[in-house]
Formats: sequence, structure tokens, C-alpha cells
Amino acid sequence: MNENEMSWWVENVWTQHARRSSNPKSLLVLDSFSAYRTNVVKCRFYEKNTDLAIISGRLTSHLQPLDVSLNKSFKAKVFYFILFYYLNKVNLSFCLFKININVFNKIDMATL
Repeated sequence: MNENEMSWWVENVWTQHARRSSNPKSLLVLDSFSAYRTNVVKCRFYEKNTDLAIISGRLTSHLQPLDVSLNKSFKAKVFYFILFYYLNKVNLSFCLFKININVFNKIDMATL
């Protein structure tokens, strides 16, 4: 995501969400991703009457426990699923890569 995509998101997604509230002022808590911290994006949020709270990257594990516990595991499983898919697609042998990690909890390769 870059500054332009973030500006689009503010205009098309956040604005619709913020309008649903009876309170004209909003607070959005974001992580410290660089696209969120540009002056253009900050001005867009200001125009939409939204205050930003940007959390430090070192605090993610404390403030976003699902990001550490669930999302990390989910992303690892998706990564391996995509890896296996592309290895099959280009007809490479799994033995060449010595991937012995069963991230799908005993789902056999035939189901992938």
C-alpha cells in the first residue's frame, strides 16, 4: 500500500464507516506503516474529522495480540500453501527443497 492507495481508502472506505456514527469526530488507531504517516494521508484524515493514533512497532505484540498469535500462524500457513501450489504448477519435486514441515496439521498433499 502506498500514499495514493491510502488516500483512496480514506475517501471510499473510512468516510463511509465514519458517517455511520452519531459522533462527528472519530479516532483511528493504526500501526506505524509508512503510508499512514505521510502528510497527505494525515491531512485527509484531518479533513474527515478523524484523529489518528499511531502505535509504535515495538508495541504490536502488546497492543495487537491477535496479530502475533493468529495472524502470524495464518500467514505462515498461507505462505506454505502458495509455495506448494507454485511448486506443483512448475512441476518441481518437493524432495529438492527438503520441505518437511506439515503446516496443515496432517492434511495430505493430495488435498492441496
